[in-house]
Amino acid sequence: FNEPGSVTVDAQGGVIVVDAANHCIRRVAAGLAPPPHLSGQGRPPAFESSFYSDMYSGLTSGNFHDVTFLVGDERVHAHRFVLASRCEYFRNMFSAGFQESGCTTGGEIRVRDTSAAAFKTLLRHLYTDCTEVEEEVLLEMVKLADQYQMLNLRDYCMRRVEVDVTSENAVAWLVQAHTMGGPEMVKDSVLSYVATHFKEIGRRARETLDLLEGHPELMREILMKMAE
Repeated sequence: FNEPGSVTVDAQGGVIVVDAANHCIRRVAAGLAPPPHLSGQGRPPAFESSFYSDMYSGLTSGNFHDVTFLVGDERVHAHRFVLASRCEYFRNMFSAGFQESGCTTGGEIRVRDTSAAAFKTLLRHLYTDCTEVEEEVLLEMVKLADQYQMLNLRDYCMRRVEVDVTSENAVAWLVQAHTMGGPEMVKDSVLSYVATHFKEIGRRARETLDLLEGHPELMREILMKMAE
């Protein structure tokens, strides 16, 4: 060192020296204990967050709800503030007013062409960011998330479809995707799987092919895909 100036200890216990005459800063690995304000010593431990459980409880209990959805024959309660804060679709819906939102005469918002289980899964994601989706509603969730413009959730569920499709569920999924409508990417993905693994499906899950008897147009699409 030549005319060392200021000295300090960094968070790793090294000595930092300003070597003014040489116009540089040097670090010496000294193995010292770092100052408490750098090491985190003296800070209280982080507390366990109850955010997830509190938000999920608020959704499932229905306490203080101010909006009700009618999904089939089931009423699902929620909170407009949460939905509008988390989803642009709901924000626009509530801004437009209930009549424009498809309300029933009782002030409930009717949700068509989906199951209560799928809609509750969508709401759970909005309240908690949870991405757990049961296989039984997976295809519905792609459609719902696309409908409500929740693209991250839609893309996640679509990746799940691509990963979770098997010879045992492929034909049932194909029929479901064909009949429920929604994004074509769901049907296209499962159709490609069925065409590619048709022989395997015949060996391992032949009984599922009976589902195609009521949908001859799907059988034609499979054959055309296999011929590509």
